[in-house]
Amino acid sequence: MRIEWGDERLILVGKGWQIRAKLRQLAQHPLTVNDLLRSFRSR
Repeated sequence: MRIEWGDERLILVGKGWQIRAKLRQLAQHPLTVNDLLRSFRSR
């Protein structure tokens, strides 16, 4: 499983079950994916 953070995107590469598991994990986090990308851009 590989996760690539870009300026305005998040790329998940892996098996289907790995991607679904990671999305479930991200969905339980209090920040949205959009908020995570914004915080990454501000670094």
